[in-house]
Amino acid sequence: VSALQGLHSILEADQRIVRSQVQSLGLSMAVIGVVLALLWRSPRLAGLALVTNLFPIGLALALAGWVDRPLNSVTVMMAAIALGISVDDSVHLLTRWQDERRRGVDVAAALREALRLKGRAIVYTSLVMIALSLLFAGSSFPPLVTFGLLSAAAYLAALLAVLLFLPAALLLFRWLRPPDAP
Repeated sequence: VSALQGLHSILEADQRIVRSQVQSLGLSMAVIGVVLALLWRSPRLAGLALVTNLFPIGLALALAGWVDRPLNSVTVMMAAIALGISVDDSVHLLTRWQDERRRGVDVAAALREALRLKGRAIVYTSLVMIALSLLFAGSSFPPLVTFGLLSAAAYLAALLAVLLFLPAALLLFRWLRPPDAP
């Protein structure tokens, strides 16, 4: 009976962690959005970054559901880490893009320069994170395998979102550009 009580306590603690992490995601996104809006002086650019940063998390959690992995503390921990990586990548790219725009460079040229200066570092750090995550996939502990595979998928999705979606949005959506920008 005490073993069952211990297991129940562990499962209950796991569910509390999940609830807490899910609740804090909203607060985290709000704080990140405000900080980015202040950093870039553009709520629209901050909103684009938030959408970009939610994509890897959504994809990884959808993948977890598709392969029938429960939402637990391991799955949620992966989402929190992936959010940090995605935010970091988008901040580097968008800050450089905006610096170029402030110097009067047109949208496409500013994007080329931002990708030239920041793209390689974003790719390399993402590839290192993916490779490290895939090391966990060789574990004999199933939650660690799940963490590794979902993390790798989330980092790959973050890389693609920052290097494909974000530049496409900057080129296509005129509402992201300040009215006086070239």
